Amino acid sequence: RDFFFSSFLFLVFLTLQNYLIASKSAKSLNDIETLSESLSHNNSLKDDLITCIYKELKPPMSSIVGLTESIINGGDRLSPDQILDVTLINYSAVHLCKLTDDILDYSKLNSKEITLNCRPINLSRIVDIVILIMKSSQQRDNIVYHNNIKADVPEVFADPNRLQQILNNLLELTLAYTSKGSITFSAEVNGSNVSISIEDNGMGIPAWKLTKLFKKYSPAPANE
Repeated sequence: RDFFFSSFLFLVFLTLQNYLIASKSAKSLNDIETLSESLSHNNSLKDDLITCIYKELKPPMSSIVGLTESIINGGDRLSPDQILDVTLINYSAVHLCKLTDDILDYSKLNSKEITLNCRPINLSRIVDIVILIMKSSQQRDNIVYHNNIKADVPEVFADPNRLQQILNNLLELTLAYTSKGSITFSAEVNGSNVSISIEDNGMGIPAWKLTKLFKKYSPAPANE
């Protein structure tokens, strides 16, 4: 009798235990489904926001590109400095237009499926453009820029907009840690590849921030 009673109690225990496990599993599954629905809703809101931003930014940026091109083409009455200023505005507007187009490719960017439109590029020329735009926007007289990319460096096969974006980001990062002095661009041919270097005499990025270099919105400016 004791054996059957003990077996019965053991079966009851197992039944209760399985019931509790099943209840917890059902609750966890329900929480996961709720979280999934919330994420799906948030993604939908994000996509709507991206679409609205694109529609608001694209028309005025395209207008700026068209107007500056018209001024440049009919710039007989402009001085060389004025033509240079308008050209810089045009370069910046074209670059922003490309970035605006990329807003719609945000999901592709996150999944590393962004499309590259590669073609042969004169590396020295694109560095000149990056430096001119940065000098115009930053207006820091205590910084001297040098483009030491030699004329015999061959053209590189790359997406000009992506390359300009990368160089802009690197130059902004360099300026964040260089209060005065010089910033030098150089390039070295390594077989079928070309390595680009940016050197400065600033304070440098603290060692503890190096691990954050490839994270979004990092590192913070040196004064933070």
